[in-house]
Amino acid sequence: MKTCSICNKEKPEEEYHWRIKSKGKRHPRCKPCAVEYMRNQRVIHAEAIRIREKERSETERRKEWQAKHREENREHYRKYDREYYAKTGGHKSAKRRAKQRNATPSWLSTEHDKQIKKLYAKAKRSGMHVDHIVPLINDNVCGLHVPWNLQLLSPEDNRAKSNKHEW
Repeated sequence: MKTCSICNKEKPEEEYHWRIKSKGKRHPRCKPCAVEYMRNQRVIHAEAIRIREKERSETERRKEWQAKHREENREHYRKYDREYYAKTGGHKSAKRRAKQRNATPSWLSTEHDKQIKKLYAKAKRSGMHVDHIVPLINDNVCGLHVPWNLQLLSPEDNRAKSNKHEW
């Protein structure tokens, strides 16, 4: 039995909602008092709730407009995307370089660094891709950017492998 902090009536534990943050404990208000409390909170904060819902619907309308606009101007955006990719190498390249930089350990020697650069040069000459055996980013494992974690793969094999790791 537990006493409600609002109505001060003693009720069985099942008459109280579970507290999510502290498992095994119940809320201090019984279920009927908790429902009434939430109704009062909605009335007190009605304006803030209305504003939040309006912002949410405006965001959805903006996303719909952007999608429609992009579809209507598809050729313009394709041309822009091609030019941007040609100029910058694409935003994914910068992300990839950042991942490699973060995955390169500080204890890597200059000799190891030279081995990595030679492997990339060899890949470029032969039309191959340099692949991380253990991917830099994966749900289960994150590899390092070190010579013994690199291999040369054909472009088709590398795309098929993606960032998967065989166990």
